[in-house]
Amino acid sequence: AIYFIGQRLRGAGQLGSAKLDSAGEWPGQLQIDALVAFFYVLCSVYRIARELVVHSGKRPLHFVGIPTNLAALLFVPATAYAPEHALLPAYGLVLSCFMVSWFHIPKGLWIVTV
Repeated sequence: AIYFIGQRLRGAGQLGSAKLDSAGEWPGQLQIDALVAFFYVLCSVYRIARELVVHSGKRPLHFVGIPTNLAALLFVPATAYAPEHALLPAYGLVLSCFMVSWFHIPKGLWIVTV
């Protein structure tokens, strides 16, 4: 989330300056980016806490929702390669929702059998 905000500010030319509205952005973009980052962190914390409760401390054979590490693995490169892309906040919201979804994903991520 911090990396996302930093990249968005760096891409808008706002990092290290007092300027909060650049000419190419629409009003409120910084606030939307901050809300997306906060929602991502909130979903990460909820997902990890729920994992402990759902499995009652036992060793599970599946994840409930996509793992936080997998979401970061998908979100960080997108943020690095396209920090100014208009759909990046929506992508962050989608990944956040997948983290707190009730999908059962095997621990081996369909690559290895656990």
